[in-house]
Parts: sequence; C-alpha cells; structure tokens
Amino acid sequence: MATTASIPAWKPTPSIESEKLTGVTDQMVADFERLFVNRRAFMRQKPDGYYALQYTDRTKTKTVDLQPFHVKRHIQGDITLSLYAINPANQCCKWIAIDADYDRDQAFKNLTRMKSDLENEGVHALIEHSRRGAHLWIFGAEPLPARECRLYAYNLAISLGVPVKIYKALGPGEPEKDGIEIFPRQNGIEPGRFGNGVRAPFGIQLKSGKRYWFNEAAPNLEAQFELLRRTPKLTKERLMILSRGLTMPDFVEPPPEERPAPPPNYIYHPSPTGERRKWIRDFIGTKKFTSGSNDFFQCPSCVLKGHDHHGDNLAVCNLKDKENYFKCWRNPGCATDEVWAALGFPPPPYDRNKYRRQ
Repeated sequence: MATTASIPAWKPTPSIESEKLTGVTDQMVADFERLFVNRRAFMRQKPDGYYALQYTDRTKTKTVDLQPFHVKRHIQGDITLSLYAINPANQCCKWIAIDADYDRDQAFKNLTRMKSDLENEGVHALIEHSRRGAHLWIFGAEPLPARECRLYAYNLAISLGVPVKIYKALGPGEPEKDGIEIFPRQNGIEPGRFGNGVRAPFGIQLKSGKRYWFNEAAPNLEAQFELLRRTPKLTKERLMILSRGLTMPDFVEPPPEERPAPPPNYIYHPSPTGERRKWIRDFIGTKKFTSGSNDFFQCPSCVLKGHDHHGDNLAVCNLKDKENYFKCWRNPGCATDEVWAALGFPPPPYDRNKYRRQ
C-alpha cells in the first residue's frame, strides 16, 4: 500500500495580540523618550500601514503632544508611533536612521558593512530588522545638527558603494533609483513643518503584525533596553570632525549654479484686464485650515455645482515655489480650468491649428 508524505499542520500567522507585551517600566519609557523623541508631534500607524499625523481636533490646527502614556502603549503594542527626526527649534536631531527597505538580504549586508566602517571610525550603531529590510540607528549624546548628520551619512554610503535612493529622475528617460533612505531627510525645517518620520523601534508593524528587534540582544524588552543604555553615543564634536571637508552629493543637493529653476507659476490664462495674474490665493476666500503642506479653502467650482458646503475641498500648496499648485479633492475633483473659470478666468479658446503638423 502506497504511503503519502505527511503534510505539516497548518499554522496561522501570529496575530498582533500575540505580539503585545506587558511589564513596560517607567524607566523604559524614560529611556525611550531620551533616545528617540526629539519633538512632541508624532504620527500613528493605521491598519493599512500608512501613518497619520495626530491632531487635537478635525480642524487640524494643533497637533497632539506626545506623552509618556503614548510611549508606553507603543512599546506594549497597543499603538504604533512614527517619530520625526528634526526639531525646528534647533534644526537638530537625536539620531540618524538609515532605512534599507529593498532586497532584504542585500539590504542587511549593506547596513552591516556601514556598521563595520562606522565602528572603525569610533561611531557605534545598531541594526534593527524591519518588514522589508532593516534600519541602522546612530544615537547622539546630544542634539546633532541635521545637515552634518546627512553630510556624514551620505558620504559614508557612497564611499562603500551602498546604493542611495534617488527620489526624482535625474533626466529624461532616467528612472528613479532605489537604495537606502537617510533620516533626517532635510537639512532643516521651518517652524510649523514636520519633515519626515520613521517608525519608532519596539512598536508592532501593523502591516505585517510583527515586532522587530535590534539584532545584538535577546528579543525581550529588558535585554533590548540594556543594549541601548550601554551603546556609546555620538557627540556633536566628533560629528563635526567626521563631516569636516565633506560635500553633499550633487543628486541630493546640486551646486547653486546647477540647481534647477523653480517651477513656473501654475497659471496660463490672462486676466480680463490683460495683466498676468500670479496667485490663486488672491482670488479665493478665507483659509479653512492647514494640513501638512496644504492649506484648504472652499472650491469656487464646487460651489457653482452645489457642493463643498464645508468649505474645504480646494487644497493649495503652501511650500516655497509651489504656492500656486492646487487640487480639488472632491470625487471627482474639479479640473484646473474649471476652478479658474469659476473665478472669472475662462481658458482661452482652443486653437486647432496650433498643434497641426506643418
């Protein structure tokens, strides 16, 4: 009688509940805040994996301040926090995080090489596993200038041949390049801005339902926090010495003479008086609220269609050199020409001969 190979019993994917922990002490919370929390604004991960900045109410005018009970719930696994790198009050950060979320094996090898080279220069770092790769963390003994942090990290990666992610295409036909991401992502940020954040260690990644640990200690809270306490920290004086004489790579910060011109105003139609109008804000009403890099107004085109009773469909970018970029967020949204037409500036008539092949 023929026998069949035994089929292993099916095991369900561990649930988030099984990853939750107890026994988080006040000392752990204090150590976490001392090492990772650089400003009180924070993001919280949603079940779909995306992160949302936390506001006190729906007007989104004031952010929630991170408190010790938030940190405790994060470590326990009840919520998952993402923390911002730069404090706009001093343009400094408490840590440098290098995120390698491409090919898992290659990413871990690249971060291991960077860690080894850092230790040769007297800089200690820790590697934390992540859903798609790993994170390398360098902790500051004091607030570290964001620009020098980026300057040192980028030059280290390039000297070792580690691929660096390029967010914009270098030219026509050239694709974006995948590689490591370095946090902080900016040299500095303006008051009221937030920059970019990183998922804080010890929290459960809601998209995978798993908790990821630093790989140099046992996977429990006591051993992990003891590792963090005994890891030497980078001083500002040492960072300034290491970054002295270095220049930012051109693909990150082009030389002044090579920087592209700012985009033209997002306006094409002449006004009835023949003057070239400049700002969409000159023709719309009062701002309802601000969210991130957008200010929200009532959409004039939606009003003509009987919509936007709350007065917040039109998002207008508030970033420098992009003040005229706007979008109607109603579904389906109003076209750009519809918004301008509602303000009294209809588009010029279409000239069918203008694009005809000669």
